[in-house]
This record gives sequence, C-alpha cells and structure tokens, in this order.
Amino acid sequence: MTVLGRSDRAELSPDAVALLNMVASGMALKDAGTSPGAQLHGPGGLLATQGMNRGIWNAMIQPRGLSGKIPIRPSVDTNDIIPILTGQLTISGNAPTAACTDWPLAGQFKVCRQTHPFGRQGLQSQVLQLDNVGQIVNRGEFRDQVLIGSPATDNTMQPGPINWGQAMQREYEKKLAELYLGYYRNYAPRFYTGNPQTTAGSTGDIQFRGLDLLVNTGKRDAITGAACATADSIVIDLNGANVTTSGGTLVRSTTLRRTRSTTLSASQSN
Repeated sequence: MTVLGRSDRAELSPDAVALLNMVASGMALKDAGTSPGAQLHGPGGLLATQGMNRGIWNAMIQPRGLSGKIPIRPSVDTNDIIPILTGQLTISGNAPTAACTDWPLAGQFKVCRQTHPFGRQGLQSQVLQLDNVGQIVNRGEFRDQVLIGSPATDNTMQPGPINWGQAMQREYEKKLAELYLGYYRNYAPRFYTGNPQTTAGSTGDIQFRGLDLLVNTGKRDAITGAACATADSIVIDLNGANVTTSGGTLVRSTTLRRTRSTTLSASQSN
C-alpha cells in the first residue's frame, strides 16, 4: 500500500480526495489501465527541467467555430420532436353586412415537426498513477508554472469546468484539461460532417446529423410526411466569389434571399 505524504495530498483536488476515500471504503472500480500518461513533475516529467521559466506561453487553441459556441444541454429524451412554426392558414368566410352575423374565422397556425437522432461519443483520460503524484526530481524543480493564455473559448462548457490556471501545476487538473481539450478537438468536425449512416449498427460511437445534412431542402414533417417548404434551408452558392470584386453579385444574392423568404412565408398562408 502506498502512503501519500502531505505534499502529495496538496496536489489532489477535493474531488480526487473524495474518490480515494470511496476506494478505501471498498467501492468497486474498473481498472483504469497499466500504462500511465506523462506526468508534469518528477522523473521524466513534462515540466521537470531544472531552472525552467515560470511562464508557459500557450500556442494551442480549442476549436472556435460552432463547437466552441453552441451550449450543451443534457436531455432525457431519446426521440426529441422539435416543432417549427411555418405559417398560418388563410381566414375563412366573408365579411358580414349585418350587425349580428359572424365575422370570418381566423386561420390556424401550422407547424412542421422535425426529429433528429442523438449521437454517442466519448473519450477517456490518460491514466493517473497516484503514487507518482507530487514527486519532484530535486530542489531545482519548481511547481509554480503559470499558463499564459487559455486554450478554451469558454471554461464553463461541458465537459468541465477546467481550472486552466492549475492545469500546468496539478497532475489531476492536467489529466482533466487533456480530456476536455481532446474531446472538443476530436469531435468538432462532426458539427459539420456528422452522419448517422457512417456509424450505422454501432452501439458505441454514434454520429449525429451535422450541418451538411441539416442545412438542406426537401424538409418533411416527421409524423405526417407532408412537405414543409418554409422549413427548408436557403442556401445560395456564390462559387467562391470575392467580396471586393463581386460586391454587386453578393448584394443581388442577399436581395434574392430576402425576397424568397417573403414569398415562402406568403405561400404557406394559402
């Protein structure tokens, strides 16, 4: 049995200490693995070079597209149905000519129901060898490094939050930071390219529908199968036109888009 010293305990977060207490009380756990990842300090550590400068300049970024902006909200639904308000039916009846007769009846709203399958994705962290936590080579090694600049666009996004100020100081925070950043770097392309057919039949990794599939035409109601033209995406291919030299084309395309949107809304009222 390895006994952790006072300096070792200082390297562990409250969550890690709570986990150790549960293990000591007999909680059953799955083996994490036999090959621990690189540690920050101690023999062979990432930051074990003697005399290393305190400041660590960050040159790595988390994806800053949609994956860095769209919030993650947990859901217990397995088949979420999302309605889109697409328009209103025209009124029925005629204007009365007498004081006590009925007026025309207002048209009902129309919705187009859409459903998209959830994906399933995950990532496991590097193994943390607990008896190495807190080690240093000798008095020439310091553990007060500061990360200058954060890779994260938002440290409150799941999985997280990550204390980037301690990611280069504590072994536990380093593992979580690697997990957090690796997750987004690996799965960010799926916001565009995700396709459930790619992982059809899999009960492990399952892709969700990315924008390449969602931004499309031919939308139909998920229940009735009725066409929903108003719910169709409006995609105008400018074929790589340069904004500086093709300003007129861009203005005409924008005008066309607004005109088409108005036309579609009007047609759905009939």
